[in-house]
Amino acid sequence: MTRFRPNLVMKGSPAWEEDSCRTVSVQSVDNGVLELISVKPCSRCKVPTIDPETAEAGDEPLDTLHTFRNGGSLGWSKKSWKHAVFFGTNLVVTPEVRMDICLTCSGGLLSFAYVVLLHMLANARLQVTA
Repeated sequence: MTRFRPNLVMKGSPAWEEDSCRTVSVQSVDNGVLELISVKPCSRCKVPTIDPETAEAGDEPLDTLHTFRNGGSLGWSKKSWKHAVFFGTNLVVTPEVRMDICLTCSGGLLSFAYVVLLHMLANARLQVTA
């Protein structure tokens, strides 16, 4: 999993469930909730083919994933996705939360809102909505 550089990892759900998720709710231990919206499947670049321990490049895991996780085999009609390999999904924070975060940003420094967001993600339980 390290090769894919995930920000969130769903556990306890069926394989590839993220393909059908529209939203993911992240709940912190103090019951704060962060709503994330799925915007598109995550197409993969060549970085996962580089072993993070040795920096050696290879063909895996993308060659194997290409046999069953490309846009064509998944039945996705977008032309640019036909031969792309997909693993995971791209999520964004709901607009309301993003606005709050943007309003607290200053000078490119880590702001209070980002600290809360990172705390919520670190101490989270996921709830997935199809």
